Amino acid sequence: LILNHGKGVSADELIGVFWPDEKSSDPGNVLKYTLHKARTLLKQMFPQEENLLITHRGHYSWNPGVKLELDAEMFETACIRKVKYHDTESVNELLQAIELYSGDLLSNNDTEWILPLRIYYRTLYIDACKSALAMLREQDRWVEIIRVCERAYKLDPMTEEFTSDMMNALTAMGQPGRAMEHYEAYRTMLWEELSLVPSEETERAHTAAMEAMNTSEQD
Repeated sequence: LILNHGKGVSADELIGVFWPDEKSSDPGNVLKYTLHKARTLLKQMFPQEENLLITHRGHYSWNPGVKLELDAEMFETACIRKVKYHDTESVNELLQAIELYSGDLLSNNDTEWILPLRIYYRTLYIDACKSALAMLREQDRWVEIIRVCERAYKLDPMTEEFTSDMMNALTAMGQPGRAMEHYEAYRTMLWEELSLVPSEETERAHTAAMEAMNTSEQD
């Protein structure tokens, strides 16, 4: 109901979501009892608010008079708005949006209704990371590139862009050895999981790291 706070949700939809295989002869009353418990808990949490969940004829809704600020919606708005621009303000706001993403939406809930939303927000996050990296590369902000890559790599280690950007940033910061280690780990994973080899972009990052390492050893 909170995720759908801008619209009503039918009783049938709620019953189908939470009790898809329920054999109860009266699921409508089970739903009413569950919502009564939810209202009681909400009242304990927010004693100053009245009727956070409203009952309509055949459906339920969040009270439209109570303003909600959801991190998921803030994240979505920032991602969609800021990927169009490459100025410093835009990249900083996009980085703030990326920080809002702490993992899969409602990760402890694997019911069918949440899966499309989970995939949607995950895709937004990956695309936001790619957009931020493109902006950061233009400004040579290597430390922030590494931070974005480390976060994104945990969620989607197969996206090669995160590996090549990480390697280039490490090399630029005088740490070609770490870049080489990252390359070897990625190359092994790519071969074992997909029987593929790194792309030309990643190989170029590997060559740059090798050259930087050889120069450092000669020095």
